[in-house]
Parts: sequence; structure tokens; C-alpha cells
Amino acid sequence: MIVFGGFVEGERVNQTFKFTFKTGEWKLVTLNSEHAPEPRAGHSATLHINEETGEPFMYVFGGKN
Repeated sequence: MIVFGGFVEGERVNQTFKFTFKTGEWKLVTLNSEHAPEPRAGHSATLHINEETGEPFMYVFGGKN
């Protein structure tokens, strides 16, 4: 499961975390893009994997920054 943004200690963040159900472990994902969205909460996001390149893209819609 991938989780983007939300609140940490009352501040909006643009961090991305991956949760592995088998191990119950959360891991901070390092973004390889200079185009990371602004910190936000109350949004929707979906992950898409490009079938040709295998490159992942996350689309973020709405929310507040």
C-alpha cells in the first residue's frame, strides 16, 4: 500500500510511505523526481505503472496545500 501526504504533527507533508502487509513494516519512499507535489491533505491519489517502461507515476487530485 502506498500513502502520500497527510499530516505529521499538525503540518501537511508531501512524504510517500510504503506499507508491506506481510511484514507490517512502513518504509519512507525516496522520490526520484524534482516534480514532487506540494505538501497536501484531503486529496485522492492513485499509482500507475507505465506498461512500456515500467516507470511508476502517481496522480494526485484535489486536497489542500
